Amino acid sequence: KPTDFDLCTNLPLLAIKEQIPHFHLMKQTNIRNAGVIRIDDTVMEISEFKGETLEEDIQKRDFTINGIAMDKEGTIIDPFNFEQDIHNKTISLIDKTGNSIKENPLLILRAIRLACQLDFKIDEATKEQIFKHKVSIARLIGQRVNIELSKMLITDLFPKYLDEYFDIFLMVLPELININYDSIEKRTKLLTIMPNNLPLKLAALFTFNGNPIQDFTQFANRMMLDKKTTKLVLALLSYKDKNIDISRTGINRTIHEFNVQNVDLLFAYKKAVMEVNNDCTKHMGKIKE
Repeated sequence: KPTDFDLCTNLPLLAIKEQIPHFHLMKQTNIRNAGVIRIDDTVMEISEFKGETLEEDIQKRDFTINGIAMDKEGTIIDPFNFEQDIHNKTISLIDKTGNSIKENPLLILRAIRLACQLDFKIDEATKEQIFKHKVSIARLIGQRVNIELSKMLITDLFPKYLDEYFDIFLMVLPELININYDSIEKRTKLLTIMPNNLPLKLAALFTFNGNPIQDFTQFANRMMLDKKTTKLVLALLSYKDKNIDISRTGINRTIHEFNVQNVDLLFAYKKAVMEVNNDCTKHMGKIKE
């Protein structure tokens, strides 16, 4: 049951604002001309047509699976038969010329993120444009990149797509290169077995770097990562090679460092790292108890 609705209209947004005062106009750009209405837990984003008609609007959207509309009676509007890509589990750009990526390089990461979330494949024409314009994502603002990365990191398929699109990820995560060749497989395994929790996945991404704390700090600053998440990941990384002190003083220090609600994350992180390093994890349960 959806709580997020995207509506499009030929009515000017200012006319909607006059009728509905709590309609919040978003920052207008050449890519987006929209506003938001929130009613309880439901969010409705309303945008003006990108063109004169609905068909023109659809042709100017990003991916075929996002180019399908529905009228107020619930009738599907799919003039270009994009629904076939849903059945074929395919991520495909509507614009095959690459101009949409030139205008909005974030589409590169969004395509990979959708593939991670939905377990869809990216079609060859789209993949070609992604690699052709990969350098363009290096200039994107940190927060926009971070939103896409955060969503794909907490999926089971991220390790697979990290390997397949590694050259793309290097454009926004140059720190990934700071790892010994023989540790790359360990990183993949750690990302695979780590629970789908953002701080844990971020820690897994940097654990086997030569200087994980320094590299993650650079990444967090560039991505404008929130302070709470940054502090937690740094705390996890500090325990990569450190044993958990089970003295009364040590336990108190650990709880103070992670807060009671986050101590479980420390044990999940340590157990996964030990498992990847083929260390015995049997005693971890006793220490946690």
